[in-house]
Amino acid sequence: LGCLVTDQVLSLDSLNVVPNCLANIQNCKRLKQAADIIDVNDQVRSNDGATKLLDGNSTITSGDGCDDTCERLVDSERDSTSDTEDDHDIQDYDDGVGDTVGVVVLDRAGNVASTVSSGGIALKQPGRVGQASCFGCGCWAQKPIILGSNSTAVSTTGCGEHLVRTFLARECGEALAGSNQPLQELQRVMKERFAESEFLSGVPEKLGGAICMQYDKESCQGEFLWTHTTASMGIGFQSTCEEDATVKMSRLPHSAQQGTTILVEAVPFHTNPE
Repeated sequence: LGCLVTDQVLSLDSLNVVPNCLANIQNCKRLKQAADIIDVNDQVRSNDGATKLLDGNSTITSGDGCDDTCERLVDSERDSTSDTEDDHDIQDYDDGVGDTVGVVVLDRAGNVASTVSSGGIALKQPGRVGQASCFGCGCWAQKPIILGSNSTAVSTTGCGEHLVRTFLARECGEALAGSNQPLQELQRVMKERFAESEFLSGVPEKLGGAICMQYDKESCQGEFLWTHTTASMGIGFQSTCEEDATVKMSRLPHSAQQGTTILVEAVPFHTNPE
């Protein structure tokens, strides 16, 4: 995850990005008939912030992944009565897990942007929908909405199901937009909206993290912040006036417990008036 302050101007209007979260309900219903992967009768928290997202053991699956999963479940039932495979017939399985790549950017005109790409989780169901494709969950960027507010950009990482249920990117971005104490505000959001969220009740370890940028165009002052409940999170930040990026592995204290301890840190920065 990284932050970039650039002297180039972002063409935000030309991006025309539409948030993607496609979960075919008919496929989900078919999938439910085969296994308890998703319960279509559960209340789902939608983009307008309604109710809860699924139960503690559910996964959203979309597109062809639902068909693939159904076929595999049916096939596994057929094979359950047959003999197990010999050792020499078992092939190595590549789970295809990468890692999260997230970026928040500020250009010389004061525009902010954010993006995220997630590698998913090990042994994930085909077609699983993670936070990267869900509105307000994987990334968030907004310009000042009211006089005196800040521009913010956020990119998240962690367990996708936890990030989706809590809308973590949007929660962080909206909170930082109206705060003049960003470090304390981010700590509050991670505690109240994530670690103690009603949407994660019953989850013993809440695994999430975020990089955030807050910028006030009037004063040309900003802060790059990072937070996580995971044991570690790799970050980097750089402005175009710096020759090299600053990179570090942010880690919880040795005595801290992953999933229950919140770490929040920040570095200030300033820009030159145009």
